[in-house]
Amino acid sequence: MRTRYLNLRASGPNPDRDEILEIALLDDAGAILLDSFVHPRLPTIWPDVWRVARIAPEDVAKAPLIDELHPIIIEAVWDARVVIYNAADHAPLLHEVLAHAAEVRCAMQAYASAADEYAVPQDTVQCPPLGVAAAHVGHVWTDRPHRALAACRATRAVWHWTNAQAAPNQITPAAPHAHRPEG
Repeated sequence: MRTRYLNLRASGPNPDRDEILEIALLDDAGAILLDSFVHPRLPTIWPDVWRVARIAPEDVAKAPLIDELHPIIIEAVWDARVVIYNAADHAPLLHEVLAHAAEVRCAMQAYASAADEYAVPQDTVQCPPLGVAAAHVGHVWTDRPHRALAACRATRAVWHWTNAQAAPNQITPAAPHAHRPEG
């Protein structure tokens, strides 16, 4: 199954009132499928996003609306596994297009399960921020850490590390060799 990595920056955490300001999608090899600012319909200021990611109103002023990007996103995620760090917060903002994915997986929960120091029961997941997980897996940031594309790259690194941790547990031991009688 194809794997896609998605990250976004929104004007806030509430999918009922907040909007996407930036979105990025990578394929499993790390190729950029989408890296775009998004013009919001309603919010005009977002102090928390400015403070962390430095996305200003002038950055998104001439960007496409999210609806204009839907065809690109749908084509990228169609029948693919979409991996998102903190999917519970990000996926609701794109629920219409993510319905076309084969599955949506949360890299944060997968990391929490794989990293011994963060393993907690799934119903009480208290996971580290992406920066902590990325540092733990040895990811080297090449872009500004709080931007969507950089976060996509870090999510990909965390997901690959998580799968590498799980791989030894998925290997079925070989059947013992039949003993040949000497003779």
